Amino acid sequence: MAVTQQSLSSEECAAIEERFASTSILGRYVNPFPEWREQGVWEFIVWKGLYFATHFRFNADGGIKKSSQERIMSRLQTTQPNWAKHRGPNTKKRGVNKGNKGAAAGSGSEPDSWDELSESELRASKAGPQRSLKPSQSDLAYTWIGQSTFLLTLSSHLTILTDPVFGVQPIPSLFSPTRLNTTLPATLEDILSHTHIDVVVVSHNHFDHFDARVVPLLGEDTKWVVPKGMGRLLLACAAKAPRENIFELDWWQEVKIPTGGDGEDKKSDVVLQARALPAMHWTARTGLDTNQSLWCSYSLELRSATTSLSPHLFFSGDTGYSPSLYRSIGAHSGPFDVAFLPIGSYSPRWHMRPQHVSPEDSVEIAKDIRAKKAVGMHWGTWIMSDEQWEEPVQRLEGLVKGSQWFETTGLGETRVWRAQ
Repeated sequence: MAVTQQSLSSEECAAIEERFASTSILGRYVNPFPEWREQGVWEFIVWKGLYFATHFRFNADGGIKKSSQERIMSRLQTTQPNWAKHRGPNTKKRGVNKGNKGAAAGSGSEPDSWDELSESELRASKAGPQRSLKPSQSDLAYTWIGQSTFLLTLSSHLTILTDPVFGVQPIPSLFSPTRLNTTLPATLEDILSHTHIDVVVVSHNHFDHFDARVVPLLGEDTKWVVPKGMGRLLLACAAKAPRENIFELDWWQEVKIPTGGDGEDKKSDVVLQARALPAMHWTARTGLDTNQSLWCSYSLELRSATTSLSPHLFFSGDTGYSPSLYRSIGAHSGPFDVAFLPIGSYSPRWHMRPQHVSPEDSVEIAKDIRAKKAVGMHWGTWIMSDEQWEEPVQRLEGLVKGSQWFETTGLGETRVWRAQ
C-alpha cells in the first residue's frame, strides 16, 4: 500500500496529545473518545440472555462443531517456527531440558507445570542464548503464537514478545474457553531454548493478553513495557523482578531502552524506542480493579542517535474504532511499516463495537495510521464472542481481495518483512 509522508509541527503534535490524553476519575481510567459507550454488567447479562433465548446455551461455540476437521486444520494447523529467523547472527543455541516436568513445552497441556521446572531448567531458560547484538539489514521476522502473542525479531538484533499467553485456557476454569487448537506452535520453554527475549510488550491486563505465570520464568534482564498502573501486577508476579526493568507508560509517553549486547557491543547506542499510543478499551482482572490500569497500543522501532535501524511497527491492543483517534495517530506517529491489528471478537456489534474492531474497522485503522503492511491477529484462538470461528479471516479476505497488504499467518508460521 502506498503511504504518503507528512510532518506535523511540535505544536500540532502537542494538540493531538492533549486531545487524546488519558483521563482518570477517582482512580479509574475512562475513554475520552466520542465513540465510546460505558457498558455495565447489565449489558453483558442482556447479551448472554438473548443468546440463550435463541441457542439454548450461554456460550457460543463459533460453529466449530459443525466444521470438518480438515477445514479447521486448513486454517489452524500449527507449524514449528523458523527459529533461525529469530536469532542474531552470532546466536548460540542453548537448549532447555524437556523431560516430564517440561511437558507443557510442545504438548499443548495446561502450563501449570511451568511452576514445576527444576532450578537448573529455570536457570537455563532464563540465561537464554548468548549473542552479539549488531543490527543488520532493516527487516522484521514475526511468528504468530495465537491471539495477540507474537514473537518479533527486529533487524536480527532484538527479540520482542507481545501479549504473552501460552495456556490452553486464558483462565484455568470450567467456564473459560479452550484453544481451538490445543497444540501450541511454541511454548515459552521452546522460545527460550532458541532465543533470548529482550523485551516483553503488554497492551493491557486482560487474561487473554497477559498470563502472570510467564513473569517469573523470564530472565531478570528482560525489559517490560506495560501500560500505566500495571507495574504493581508484574512485581506481585515475581518478587525478584527488577523494578528498573519495568517501564510503565501513559499514552504518548516514550521510552528508549538500551539494547547493548556482549562485550564491546554493550557500548552500542542502539535503543528500542517504544511509545504508548491511545486505544479504546478497558481493563480488569477481578471485579474490583476495573480500569485501575491503562490500556495501550504501541509504536516500536530500533534507532541509533539519528537513524532508524528497523521497520517502524504498530502493535495494537484491543480497541474499538474511532476514526478521529486513528487518523490522529497516523498524523502524529505514522507512517508505520508493519501494523499488527486485531480482527476478531466483534459480535454482536451492538455490544462489542466500542471495545473490539471488526475486520472492516481494522482495514480502516491500517489506512488511518498509514501502514504499509498489516497483519491480523486476535482470532482463531478462543471463542469469546458470537461470530463464527472462521468469519474474521473470510471477511478480511473479501475486503483485500487477494492483496498481500493485509494478511493473516498460520500458527507458528514465521514470515519476514524487509524494507524496500
